[in-house]
Amino acid sequence: MFDTGGMHVGSPAGMFPLSDATRHLLPDGGLRQGSLVQVSGSAGATTLALALVAGPCRGGAWVGCVGFPELGWEAVGQVGLPLQRAVVVAIPPDTRSELWAKVMAAMVDAFEVVMCGPGVMATNATVRKLRARARERGSVLVQVGARGPGPCSSSSSP
Repeated sequence: MFDTGGMHVGSPAGMFPLSDATRHLLPDGGLRQGSLVQVSGSAGATTLALALVAGPCRGGAWVGCVGFPELGWEAVGQVGLPLQRAVVVAIPPDTRSELWAKVMAAMVDAFEVVMCGPGVMATNATVRKLRARARERGSVLVQVGARGPGPCSSSSSP
């Protein structure tokens, strides 16, 4: 299931292209710069999210990944994501929300695509700030995990 954060994906301008395998999953076949995409589901959400970001990375974008302590990087490469375009930031699960928010803000500044795994709960205010920063910078936030409040999502509108 996909949720583009209430944003309609418009014209191809300002879009990161998707691979042939995932192009049909989102409107206009791309990830809109400045948007949030949630990939949820009990099985395969991480694999699907990685397949989504593989297209932009093959096109030259860099992806920053945070919150994936047990991700098998050999499998990531098999999904088609070029590992030389991925940077992983390890954050301990007990990290304070304020520190996590600073790390995420720096990643949004540094990478075109930022993937965040499940597990860190941020306040709605922090989520709004991260989403605004992503829109300002033209980054794409991809959240993997359950719908609702989480690392890159908010139960209230931005």
